[in-house]
Formats: sequence, C-alpha cells, structure tokens
Amino acid sequence: MTSDAVNQYAEMDSPVPDAAPESGRPAQTQDAGVRGRRLAGLAERLGVPALLAALMIWFSIARPHTFPTERNLSGILSTEYVLLLVALGGLIPLVCGEFDLSIGYILGFSSMEVAVLSLRHGINVWVAAGITVLTAMVIGVVNALFVLRAHISSFIATLASGTLLSGLTLLISKSTIVTGTLPSSFLNLGNGGFGGVAPGVFIALGVGLILLYGLEHTPVGRRLEAVGQGRDAARLAGVGVDRLVFLSLVMSAGIAGLAGVLNTATQGSADPGVGPSFLLPALAASFLGATTIRPGRFNVVGTILSILLLAVGVNGLSQLGAPQWVRPVFDGGVLLLAVGVTQVRAKRR
Repeated sequence: MTSDAVNQYAEMDSPVPDAAPESGRPAQTQDAGVRGRRLAGLAERLGVPALLAALMIWFSIARPHTFPTERNLSGILSTEYVLLLVALGGLIPLVCGEFDLSIGYILGFSSMEVAVLSLRHGINVWVAAGITVLTAMVIGVVNALFVLRAHISSFIATLASGTLLSGLTLLISKSTIVTGTLPSSFLNLGNGGFGGVAPGVFIALGVGLILLYGLEHTPVGRRLEAVGQGRDAARLAGVGVDRLVFLSLVMSAGIAGLAGVLNTATQGSADPGVGPSFLLPALAASFLGATTIRPGRFNVVGTILSILLLAVGVNGLSQLGAPQWVRPVFDGGVLLLAVGVTQVRAKRR
C-alpha cells in the first residue's frame, strides 16, 4: 500500500471534531439568539395589548371610583365607535398601498347630509340614511377616478376632495349646526343599549369582523395585500390592481358615510366642523395597529386595539386632570411613534 493510501485511511479512521455552526458561533449561542429574536417578535406583536392592559391597570389604581366602572367603560365604547368605523374604512386603502385622507370630511358631510335631508326637507330618516351612504360611495368613485384615470396621487386626490367636501358641508348647512327632533328609533342607534353600550358599537364591531374575514381569509383580501406589498409584482402575477384600488376607495368612503350617519344618531344633531377632527386619530390608530399583532402590515385587530388604547389613554388622562390639548398631542405623538417604528422596521429588512 502506498504512503498516500496509508495517509488517506488514517484520516478516515481518525476522529472528526463536531462541525462548527455555519456562523462560527457555538450552538448554545445560536439557540440563545433564536430565543431572543422570538421573544422580541412576541413583544412586538403584543406591544399594544400589553400597553393597553398596563394603562387600564394604572388608571384603575389612580382613579378606582371612576375609571374601572361599567358606566365609564361603556361610555368609552359608545363614544369611540364612530372613530373606529372611520379607522376601519381608511384601513382598506392602506392595505392596498393607497391613502384616503377624505374619510374625516366624508364623515362630516354625511353627518350633515342625513340631518339636512330629514330635518329640513322632511325625508324619512332611514331613507335619508340610505341616500347618504350611497352619496358617500359616489364620492369614493370620484376619488378612485382621480387616482386611476387622472393618475393623481391618492394622498393629493383625497385631500383635495376632502377639502372640497368641507366647503360643501358649510354650504348645505348654511354654516350652522343643524338640530331638531329626530325619531327615537334612529337616536337609539347611538345611545343606550344593552349594558349602556350603544347599538352602534355592535355595528362597528360587525363591520370589523366582516373586514377581518374579508382581508385575511378571502382571495380578494390576499390580493389587496399583495398590491400593497408590491404593486408591480402583483400586476405581473395577473392581479387586477386597478379594480382593487377602485374597490378599496369606494369601500372606505362608504364606511365613512355610515360613520357620519351614526355620528348624527349619537349627537342628535349635525355640526359642520365635526369631520376633520376624526382624520388624525383614525390614521394614528391604523399606523399604530400596523406595529402590533401582524407587525409591518395594516390589520383589523391591531387597529381596534389601537383605538381602544387611544381612547383609554385620553379618558384616563382626562380623569387625572389633563387639559383639553392633551388629546391632539397624544394622538399626534402616537402617529409619529407608529410611523417611526414602521420605518425602522422596514430598514431592518
């Protein structure tokens, strides 16, 4: 046997040390890194629910006689469900990679339209409500045409249409609050209800459940998300991008119109300046929701939890004596934080 063959057999018979991990780190270190990433991912997904629970516990301890009461909690739900509807409406274009900045203005116009039709023109309030929601959907069609046919950025197109709607709201209201006697069956949508929770809350949650199923468990929902994640790739895969953008803007406007109708039912009147104040907190909730549950993706559950977080935070701070300017500062700060977290996460990919 030649010396080369002897050396070959010697190498085969000699014990071989365990192969080091590809990264050059010990296996235990790698396991610790994996566990750390898993814990970080879990903390990211549950960040908003955990913060919501912490705020509720803190406010309950600080104000035990007023905050953790059934009346206060049902009041939070009954006052925030309109905002929840607006946020859910605006969520659909965001999933599709578009913006709808007209949702607050559509709410204000719709709130005024149903009041003017029923109180000034004597139209049955339920017929007026149906006309109002259809009008909102027509506004969504106009928004979609500006985006798809005129090739105007959805950010600019919907902001412009919203500004136009604010002027039309002043026009049909004659720049005054429209008030009068509305049917009790209509007013009951936004007041009272089982356990002090307004029926409008259950309408909003019903819309949320429909969107949750539609966006996460149907082909249309998956295609909407595919468009938002990569429009060119979705188009190459045969996805009807324009149809989905059209659908998202019409649905967004329709839900905002429904929110406007329910806002009039809750208030018993219509204020021409009410709409724009809903836009910022709705966007804040949507972007904050994209940092939790399904981080990096706009999602229904995250948006609902974020609305509750904003509502609980403002309610608790108000009970602690915070002034009125706290809410816009709180909402704006949350929006900046949510967008910042989203951008940092995107850069890590």
